[in-house]
Amino acid sequence: VEVEVTRIVYRETLVTPTPPPLTSCSPESLADANDVAIGALLPLSAPGAWMRSANMQIGLNLALERLNSAGVAGKPLRLLLYDSADDPARSARLAEQLIAKDCVAGLIVGLGDASTMAVMEVTERFRKPMIVIDAASHQITEAKPQSTFRLAPVAAMAAQMPAQWLAAVGDYNDDGIVQAVVIAENTAAGDLFVEQSDTWFPQYGIQLSFHRVDLPMTDFSPEIARLLAMPNIPDAVFVAITSDGALNLHQQLFDAGI
Repeated sequence: VEVEVTRIVYRETLVTPTPPPLTSCSPESLADANDVAIGALLPLSAPGAWMRSANMQIGLNLALERLNSAGVAGKPLRLLLYDSADDPARSARLAEQLIAKDCVAGLIVGLGDASTMAVMEVTERFRKPMIVIDAASHQITEAKPQSTFRLAPVAAMAAQMPAQWLAAVGDYNDDGIVQAVVIAENTAAGDLFVEQSDTWFPQYGIQLSFHRVDLPMTDFSPEIARLLAMPNIPDAVFVAITSDGALNLHQQLFDAGI
């Protein structure tokens, strides 16, 4: 027995419509605005960055208070501050929200290198000005983006500056040589400062000695004794110690007459 079976299958395809592209909603001119909204992204909940973030937040609020005494062309300023946790994806998403929903005129970004680069892709796409106040990578402004402006020096400039400054000061104690001592903590940050110093100081003809300390440490009398026992008095002492340790060392240096 031959049996022929014919089956017709109907398939439905659900197509999600492509959402329209986001656009900036800020007023086109000051005359059209009731106020001027400024967006700020800070890593308030990022481990190790909360103190720096708090300082930036205080500075922004002080600036806002000062500027609002007169306003901008008579228009008051309004600050919208979000915590990005220094996460690149979250930072980019919040930047889009600030521009497309909160209608800010521009952004102030106090994030690390990766998050700043992520936000920059958004601000360049929307042609919204972004001021970088913390990131140090040269890549942020290397290609000369149209809408990105930086206040913080790039890492290479910051690394070169101590040696460049001492070279400009010269032989401060008039002993015929220019010599520096670096007191650095035994951490990754201290290692980086030592590496950068070892690169730049010799290029300016400066003799360099390194003293390493372990934290936490409150009594720096052994380090002070090492300084006093040196055959030549250094022209400058550079301290690469974080937190309260640096304050304690400075105070003890002053107490020892250094």
